[in-house]
Amino acid sequence: MLGTGIAQALPSERELVRVADIREGSEGSGVNWLTPVGDQLFFVADDGEHGGELWVTDGTEAGTRMVADLRPGGLGSVPHDLVPFKGRVVFVGLVPQSGDFEVLSSDGEEITRLAPGVEPYLGPQPIGDKVAFLAQGGGLYASEDGVTASQLATSPASPAGSRNFAFNGRFIYQGSTQSDGMELWAWDGTASPPERFTNMPSSIVLEDVAFSQGRLFFAHDVDSVWVTDLTLPGTQVVWDPTNDQDYARRLTALGDRVFFEMGFGANHELWVTDGTPAGTQRVEQPAGTQVTSHYTARPIAYDGRVYFRRDTDLGAEPWFTDGTTEGTGMLKNVGLSTLSSDPANFAVAGGELFFTANDHVHGRELWRSDGTAEGTVLAGDVNPGEPGSDPQRMADFRGSLFFAANDGESGEELWRTADVTPPDTRITKRPPRRIVLRGKRRKARVVLRFTADEEGATFRCKLDRGRYKKCSSPHKLRVKPGKHTVQVQAVDAAGNRDKTPAKVTFRVRKRR
Repeated sequence: MLGTGIAQALPSERELVRVADIREGSEGSGVNWLTPVGDQLFFVADDGEHGGELWVTDGTEAGTRMVADLRPGGLGSVPHDLVPFKGRVVFVGLVPQSGDFEVLSSDGEEITRLAPGVEPYLGPQPIGDKVAFLAQGGGLYASEDGVTASQLATSPASPAGSRNFAFNGRFIYQGSTQSDGMELWAWDGTASPPERFTNMPSSIVLEDVAFSQGRLFFAHDVDSVWVTDLTLPGTQVVWDPTNDQDYARRLTALGDRVFFEMGFGANHELWVTDGTPAGTQRVEQPAGTQVTSHYTARPIAYDGRVYFRRDTDLGAEPWFTDGTTEGTGMLKNVGLSTLSSDPANFAVAGGELFFTANDHVHGRELWRSDGTAEGTVLAGDVNPGEPGSDPQRMADFRGSLFFAANDGESGEELWRTADVTPPDTRITKRPPRRIVLRGKRRKARVVLRFTADEEGATFRCKLDRGRYKKCSSPHKLRVKPGKHTVQVQAVDAAGNRDKTPAKVTFRVRKRR
């Protein structure tokens, strides 16, 4: 089954544009940790002089700059674990004052130390109206403004594991005790102590997580899938392997269900669960398809389906599923014939699906899709021929996809998709063609309603030979007797203006 349209056509034409050449020469700046915060996109880059430091952009070359040279010299402060919080970016960086990593924040103009001298175990996480982190010594810190943080509680368990995250207003982390080993703990960001909500047969090894309608799903030691509401009674296993070669990973939420990859030795299959053992089952493949393995790229939810990499007798290609056999199929044979396109880096931005693939003509480049085979096209050829530009580390910012890519000359730099299609303006309510003024009225009241075919569009209106001015629907006017023309022009989020504004002409006369 090839992709057949359940989605709308591609909303606009796009071009791929390099945002800035941050590092001169062919080495590239190695942009990483792309993190949107309001109207700014923060990221980490190395300009070849200051080392890896925090940068910010508004999406233009002129608006791209280094925030600060936090740690002077060629090594930089190595910012990482960036998260957005109340108009700021909070992250971990190496500061020269202490010589250690600390939790820092920035509004795009300066960098602030939240808890000077305190080294975090892992990165910060926003939880409700606070941002929290766990210190190396077990102290639990929180900040309400993203500028200063204080210790509010202490973990009963020693910090452990390699990841933490936020869920339902709680800071979730792995902690270890002599009696229970490594378990999952939840902290609400107050003076109350954290609570343990798992009691695993063996120390937990957190491999992957997914969130679905107030429930946390997680893979333990890659060999079982669990679901929890952050209480001990509410934590249960939904799938457990039958032998040591089985594993589960790459959890992806779609509505009230979670999809995951189940491995049986060298064989890979896609499974889905509703959070109960009885509701956990394999996604059956369409008849006539021979599957050799499933995906090695993280899948993504888009427009009611999950998109993933699947390897069949036609090679590794992009597939989709809604959890049913009828709703499972190949999106498009990008690699043609049996040559694998090996899709990866699935992302969603501006209402479109993106991924990277190699069609063996353009090398590995960025592709875009509306969920249909016909609407799955090459987004652009940044580095013509093999090996391609290898786009990576993607982020949705202002409806455009920002990513790192190598054009073969400047090295890996920051690029973005640029919407170059103007919106279409439609007038939905027009005034009568002839308006008669009665009594003592000297001006007619006119009301227009209008819309555009792109969400988030703004409008400009012009009366007769006047200038365009910002307006909104409904647009109310008071006009004198005579013939009048009102033009309405939509402007989309990318700044494209409708080249053929909608207009309406009418005549106002005074009844004698």
